[in-house]
Amino acid sequence: MVFDVGETLLDDSREWGAWADWIGVSRHTFSTVLGAVTAAGRDNAETFQYFRPGFDVSEERQLRENAGLGERIEESDL
Repeated sequence: MVFDVGETLLDDSREWGAWADWIGVSRHTFSTVLGAVTAAGRDNAETFQYFRPGFDVSEERQLRENAGLGERIEESDL
């Protein structure tokens, strides 16, 4: 048996909202583009390219971590 963690075992909305905040995009707009990217069967990471072409997820993830805003799973996400 295999489980897909994102949106199956975890509610990712808090974390995606944190990413929207990080790049300065409204959460609603970010969610809309994320939905379109997902519906097209593309990698969710492509969402960032709509707002910031050349966006480097790994680099930004490290910057968030350095700022004390790194990704984390909270009990309420389960």
